[in-house]
This record gives sequence, C-alpha cells and structure tokens, in this order.
Amino acid sequence: EGDGEAACALQTGPESLSPSLSASLARAHAMPSPHKDVANVLYGEDEIAARVGALAKRIAADFAGKRPLILGVLKGCFMFFSDLCRAVDPVPDGCEVHFVRASSYEGKTTESNQ
Repeated sequence: EGDGEAACALQTGPESLSPSLSASLARAHAMPSPHKDVANVLYGEDEIAARVGALAKRIAADFAGKRPLILGVLKGCFMFFSDLCRAVDPVPDGCEVHFVRASSYEGKTTESNQ
C-alpha cells in the first residue's frame, strides 16, 4: 500500500482503501499532533518501534553466519538507521556498519540547490 492508494482514496472516497490503510488513517486522526506544523500522525512511536524490531530480527536471522555490511544513506537515514542497528540481536559476527552520502550529478539542479 503506497501513496497511490491514499491518493486514489482522496478521489474516490475512504471506502476504496484497503483495511490496513483505513485503520492507519483512522489511528492518525485519533493521535494528537506532536507539533503545530504536523497535521496528522500516520504511525505512532510504538508502531514504528515494532516494525523496526521486526526488520532487525529478520536481518539477524537472514545474516546469521555471514558478515553483513549494513549501509545507511546519509543524511535522512540517521535516526532510523541507528534504531535499526541497535535492535539487531544477535549481531552477526563480523558485521560492519557504514554510511554513504549521495548527491546529484555535478552541475545538475535539484530542489535543494536551485
């Protein structure tokens, strides 16, 4: 379920949403906004922590007995990535954590450097 489903619902009405997206949107309207500039909260802290924990558990299982390189793309990943790396348990032997910074091609215009 991606943004396309939510966009479709805006045009056709909430009855066109999948049950899980409908439930998420219903929760979002029930959650208080953490900041005056935030209109809706789609996923609460507990939901995010549970999903990060599930991803970490899968990484630990999939890479047991291997030497994984867990690579985070800066700058946007830092908080999520640190939570994910801390949750991987057991940490596979020889596991490495690195960061890479990506940028657009030199001389090209992006939204951030217009």
